[in-house]
Amino acid sequence: MHSSMRTSQPRTLTPIVLPGDRFGDDDAALLRALKAGDIHAASRFYERYANHIARVLTRILGPDRELADLINDTFCAAYASVHRLKDSAKMKAWITKIAVHVARSCIRKRQRRRVLWFRYESDYSEPLHVPEPADPDVNDALSAVQAVLTKMSLENRIVFSLRFIEQLDLSAVAEACGVSLATVKRRIQRAEGEFAALARKHDCLVERMARTEKWESR
Repeated sequence: MHSSMRTSQPRTLTPIVLPGDRFGDDDAALLRALKAGDIHAASRFYERYANHIARVLTRILGPDRELADLINDTFCAAYASVHRLKDSAKMKAWITKIAVHVARSCIRKRQRRRVLWFRYESDYSEPLHVPEPADPDVNDALSAVQAVLTKMSLENRIVFSLRFIEQLDLSAVAEACGVSLATVKRRIQRAEGEFAALARKHDCLVERMARTEKWESR
């Protein structure tokens, strides 16, 4: 082998980093970029929390034909107020609170519409089709729970959905509702009582509650 020949060295490949991926799990960097109006940060923020927001809204409202619009409303409100968020560690709790506000506003708006139902009859003429679970008993129970939730008072419905359906801990429910821990505990207690009273009108729920220690005494 000629002495002047060089031994080829393996090439090191640099991974391609997509614009939105550069934030990784660094919420602090993501928050700074959001405040700076970075469109890639906005895209990453949406990707990270869209499913969570969809779940929170569905827990409170049930299956909803306007879900996509409500998700969009939540993120629009978040982008508009992101300058107020100081602690990146509270990003998920912050946008959850916004989603709760959007859901609350949606329910109030629809309650006002029902008072004037003759003017908005088309809004309720076609129910949203939801695929049924394979087990008809489960479907009956889910339908009954949703029927109960729609009859509960607004704040009771929200805390009940967040605590028992979304299964957030007490501090997360309090933060999402913008109230103290003591206040949310009182609301949850009232919500449990209201849910139990309304659920007794549905045989499928009475049977299930009788098999659960938490609810059998209510």
